[in-house]
Amino acid sequence: MIPNARAFKLKNDPETINNLGHLLLRPLGQRILARAVGDLVNNDGFRLADIFQKINDFEKNDGFCHINVPESCWYGLVYNPSNKKMEMKNI
Repeated sequence: MIPNARAFKLKNDPETINNLGHLLLRPLGQRILARAVGDLVNNDGFRLADIFQKINDFEKNDGFCHINVPESCWYGLVYNPSNKKMEMKNI
């Protein structure tokens, strides 16, 4: 059985710890990543290999996970804790 990855759970729910709040599983997260990579390559001259190494390191440290908990750098930016939903505005 595959869990419903679109449903956010409460912080203390054991399912949340199992990565249901992963930013890159959401179209918004994919747009954020694509735009950031594009800006770093086109505007700042970074190499793709270096960018993806940093993304990989960030992912290994669960940087894209658990976006619905206050400790996440994405909390309040792409996840609205008031209504417990993703912010769908253009980023």
